[in-house]
Amino acid sequence: MLLKSIMIVCFMLLAACSGPVSKTIHDVPENNLELRQVRYAGVEQYVSHPVRWGGKIVSVQSHSQGLLFEIKQLPLTGYGFPLQNISSQGHFKVVLAEQSDIEQYKEGLLVTFTGTIEKQEDNLPVLNGESVFLWPHKVINGKGYSYTGAESKFRGYGIQGSGHYKVY
Repeated sequence: MLLKSIMIVCFMLLAACSGPVSKTIHDVPENNLELRQVRYAGVEQYVSHPVRWGGKIVSVQSHSQGLLFEIKQLPLTGYGFPLQNISSQGHFKVVLAEQSDIEQYKEGLLVTFTGTIEKQEDNLPVLNGESVFLWPHKVINGKGYSYTGAESKFRGYGIQGSGHYKVY
């Protein structure tokens, strides 16, 4: 009986701590497009289409509408985590209207956005960002490093293997 009570408490604690990712970042929009699809067919064809994209921050600047990000696209897992061990499809930009502290967004950190495709600028698709999630990280000597424990290389199945990750 004591073991059963302990197990119930453990499950409740795990459920309470099961990830800080918001529902908007976690859920994939219906008919989510990949960056390569938009670049191939042309941005004009997909204006106002909702997407969930993410990757590594290349640069962040203050913009008249908030913050302007340039992101190196990386494929996302089912819950939105950018995987660095899979090839990028290119770069994209995001305009985020929220007035966040620009200092928290360091070059090299992993981030996921939801938003709608707005236009093309400098030959890159531009998203109108609706929500953003900056993945757990640390800063050493002014440079950001994201936690990357979820992207181990595939080493096969079984006891010595690492399984695999499904990319959405």
